[in-house]
Amino acid sequence: MHQQLMPNVEILSEPGPFRMADDWYQYATPDHFWIQWRFSAILRLLQDLDVGERLIEIGCGTGVARHQLEQHFQRPVEGCDLNPKALSSATQGKGGLYLYNVHDRRPDWKAVFNCVFLLDTLEHIPDAVTFLESIRFHLKTNGLLVVNVPAVQALYSRYDKLAGHVKRYRQPLLAGELDEAGFRLIRSSYWGLTMLPVAMLRKILLKFVKAERVLSIGFQPASRFTDSILRFLMAAEMLLLRRPCCGTSLTAVAQRVD
Repeated sequence: MHQQLMPNVEILSEPGPFRMADDWYQYATPDHFWIQWRFSAILRLLQDLDVGERLIEIGCGTGVARHQLEQHFQRPVEGCDLNPKALSSATQGKGGLYLYNVHDRRPDWKAVFNCVFLLDTLEHIPDAVTFLESIRFHLKTNGLLVVNVPAVQALYSRYDKLAGHVKRYRQPLLAGELDEAGFRLIRSSYWGLTMLPVAMLRKILLKFVKAERVLSIGFQPASRFTDSILRFLMAAEMLLLRRPCCGTSLTAVAQRVD
């Protein structure tokens, strides 16, 4: 049945439980200012680092970030997820798409990837360390793990809850989980400092919004004018603040150690 639903997806695992709202994918489009900001933050942190040839995005969803990565690095990027609906909507890229549970630890996938991208996925996982250990299994020695997560637990709101977030991160928490799972943190940086007041206001306002509208209101700019302001904040912060002291998101690059 899944093969019929997903002709471009190779089924390697049974679909499993996941804490990700399907509705989010319809708002997380390539032209969304936050999607573009996240990618810029990732590239800035990866500057002067070699990601290698074998790349995979774990928790790729509909493949928006995977497409950005393939365009930038000009090489195939594999993608895997446990969400059949999201994978069914993913566009075919240069790399393969897989319905795959990393906890299965396929022998033929042991230590084959130079770089794993884990973008806004870790915050959905209750047992983050065990999940990171399974990801480590797939990485070559000294391979890189690129992580992006929402930051600052004080900003946790109805949006996070309905999006399936278990928590939001600070640098020491993420560094500790990475270390426990067998990674060495190379560098990390917050981004979205200018978005902190916006996120706090969102937390307050979403208390009064019907549940079915929380994700759309919480993620979508209310108007073109609002979108323009948010893009201005993005451009100003990227230009003036290379490593903000805090922010609504946190990006990190870690390396597998043996």
